[in-house]
Amino acid sequence: MKNGRFWSEIRTVIRPLGRFMNRLLARVLTWLFRGLGLVLYKDAKEGEMHGSVVLLWVDESETYSGAGRFVYVPFPGDELRFSFTSSAHVLYQLKPAPFYTDGGSIPRPAQIFKGFSPWDYAPAYILHDWVFVAKRCLAEKPDCPMVQQIKQMTFRESAELMGAALRTLARTQVVYENNVAKTTITGVVSMGFSRRLWNDGQSCDSQQLSEADARKVRAFIDRNTPTVEALPTSKASLLSPGPQSPSPLSRSAMALRPRMLSPRERTALEVPGIQVMGLVHSPEKQADETQAQSTAIP
Repeated sequence: MKNGRFWSEIRTVIRPLGRFMNRLLARVLTWLFRGLGLVLYKDAKEGEMHGSVVLLWVDESETYSGAGRFVYVPFPGDELRFSFTSSAHVLYQLKPAPFYTDGGSIPRPAQIFKGFSPWDYAPAYILHDWVFVAKRCLAEKPDCPMVQQIKQMTFRESAELMGAALRTLARTQVVYENNVAKTTITGVVSMGFSRRLWNDGQSCDSQQLSEADARKVRAFIDRNTPTVEALPTSKASLLSPGPQSPSPLSRSAMALRPRMLSPRERTALEVPGIQVMGLVHSPEKQADETQAQSTAIP
């Protein structure tokens, strides 16, 4: 009992000190990034985020960053959507299509630190990766509705997108307060190496899903296209939240805390041969859940 009280008192002292150091380091980074002319998380404006994130695992990563290769799959009726206004007063409304992603392209050594997991801020990473993919298809497929979303976007605005998405997640307390991580990520994605990726001139064909992965995506979407009459009430509220009976899941637009899929949800998402990583709405604050977890579908 005495030892328990002792460590409890130690934590009571250390936690405020840790928060103070986090804020101090974030200010130092902000001062440094401002001098370098980078995008600042401090200046990021909140946007509006809705929907869920579902990922299909493809293979392991071939690089020393990120966390393997996945396909982002829009969940029918609950696709990830985000809108924000850039510093140039341009309103962007984004709704990613299926594409390859590795989450946050964070070097492996840095991933041991809190806030720097490739999936800690999964919705923000998905959105940021998507605009780079869409940019590469802009010249070849200018009339594609998905590409039209980012037609006017500049490189700096792509970094502002990251800051706005992180700010939006922080606003709703879906992610833990960690200004060092958010300040670092927002600044880094506006650096020169990221600009080179923005202007690398890769073809749109290089971004296309393989036929095998495209078949899996189509099977997943077909399997989960809402059919309210054919579903029990509990599944209908998850898959097809309608205006007459809005689900708490659809109302909590910002609640994107990752958690393990329940048995009911696993059944709803079942597609043979596919490994699913589910990030689903979870309005309750669950302090022990800090990142997405994978669920293997038998």
